[in-house]
Amino acid sequence: MKLSDDGVRAALFAVSDVVARRRMFGQPIPPAVVTLRQQLLIASACGSERSSEAEQLDDDLIDSDAAAEILGCSARWVRELRADLDGKKLAGRWVFHRRAVTDYAEGRNRDTD
Repeated sequence: MKLSDDGVRAALFAVSDVVARRRMFGQPIPPAVVTLRQQLLIASACGSERSSEAEQLDDDLIDSDAAAEILGCSARWVRELRADLDGKKLAGRWVFHRRAVTDYAEGRNRDTD
């Protein structure tokens, strides 16, 4: 099945809503849903066809909510830190490389020790 760009955005909205609700109630998020969300993020940023820009993106992109969970802060604060986390705005959403976020978290933990 091939989705139009509008279909990708609608699917991303729906999957993101499910993820947010599960996080709110402390429910686990199935790995397949996490993977689907990452794929939809990339598709929404680069169109439904994988372009050369999409090929350059790390498949481990996360949004500000996931980064906030890793850092133990709010998504709003993550967006304030976007320059430190090398964030990029794709299709109206801030996304980050998981590795950059975890490196930042580890560095912050070292500084407090």
